[in-house]
Amino acid sequence: MEENKQDKIMFEWRDAFMSEHGPKDPIMRLVLLVLATFMHCDGTHCWPSQVTIAKRSGLSVRSVERKLAIAKKNGWIKASTAGYTGQGYKHYQYEPTIPYGLKAKLCKDRGERTVTQSVSNEKRTVTQSGNVPSHSRVNTSVNTPKEYSAVVKYLNEKTGTKYKSTTKKTQAFIKARLSEGFSVENFKTVIDHKSAEWKADPKYYKYLRPETLFGTKFESYLQNATTQPKNRPQMPRN
Repeated sequence: MEENKQDKIMFEWRDAFMSEHGPKDPIMRLVLLVLATFMHCDGTHCWPSQVTIAKRSGLSVRSVERKLAIAKKNGWIKASTAGYTGQGYKHYQYEPTIPYGLKAKLCKDRGERTVTQSVSNEKRTVTQSGNVPSHSRVNTSVNTPKEYSAVVKYLNEKTGTKYKSTTKKTQAFIKARLSEGFSVENFKTVIDHKSAEWKADPKYYKYLRPETLFGTKFESYLQNATTQPKNRPQMPRN
């Protein structure tokens, strides 16, 4: 009998964040690795307190809180509040996820094709080894017109612009970020944050464009969306 793929979700997630495509921050990798020690093989039953994670990792509670917030933003975990501990710290339940743009890349690197299956009432991409006839190979490209369209449409709705998702230059910026493991939701977060900062300011409004928002400063903008006060505009640098 073929082994149930669902029972290996935690291992696939762990291999993903510990791979060369995982978070560049070694401290975040450590926090995720600690989470993995609490998970069942199917990715469930993971609800250690931040205090417990701090003790296991040797970090401060504040550092653990920051790293978990960034991991959630970047698509490595899902977290839902499960209550509070006796010390008054929030108690979360964590679920393993792999950033959208990274799933196909990992499969491609291993020479595998992707299939979908339902996990915890959601569709999650997992891998299936084996040779696939050339006439039936699944396209493992990280980017598709669907992602380009979703990002550009959201940008236009939020900023009142009229950029086209078919423009090669715009697609190149989006493709580069997706290839780095960022998700469509990450793009929306950056758009929301920068739109709130720059839209009403004539000096900055011109920077609400794909080449600035989705360029090499993208990760910095994403981090600022959670750490920078909303009323302090950040000057674009590109």
